[in-house]
Amino acid sequence: MTTHKKPFATIYVDIDGVLADYASQYIAATGAPIEPEDLHSWDSLLELTGTTYEQLRQIQADDGFLDNIELYHHTRSLLAWAESMGDEVILLTAVEEPERARWAARVLPGYELIQGPDKSKYAHPGALLIDDSAKNCHAFKDSGGQVRLFRQPWNLTELHLPFIYLK
Repeated sequence: MTTHKKPFATIYVDIDGVLADYASQYIAATGAPIEPEDLHSWDSLLELTGTTYEQLRQIQADDGFLDNIELYHHTRSLLAWAESMGDEVILLTAVEEPERARWAARVLPGYELIQGPDKSKYAHPGALLIDDSAKNCHAFKDSGGQVRLFRQPWNLTELHLPFIYLK
């Protein structure tokens, strides 16, 4: 059995909604008169902006969309905390697009990036997932990993998961 020096062997950190303010960029791109704080669930992003999933994909594909996504003010401190607590810190996103990999390499250099919708396949007892999706957290936990739900307006009703909240 491999031992690790820090509390976690691997810390997986989600990007959208944890490190990068995807919601604000999407809302701005649609011109909808709402704020991220108005979102009561991640799915409400489409509902409140009056867009469809197909429109979301098109907006994301537009040149410049990713270039305008800003990191949250807490991103560097969260990553520093993860580095102090985990032997390895890996960015883990459900988005499987080459543009996202290029964006991550440019904006968050030095971190390995894993792309794919099934985050739970990386779960093990020494792994921690930090994610804003309760669904992803539940699946990761059910697969043997540890989780911290990153608090956002769209997951405030998920009171039964351990969470991280940074202001």
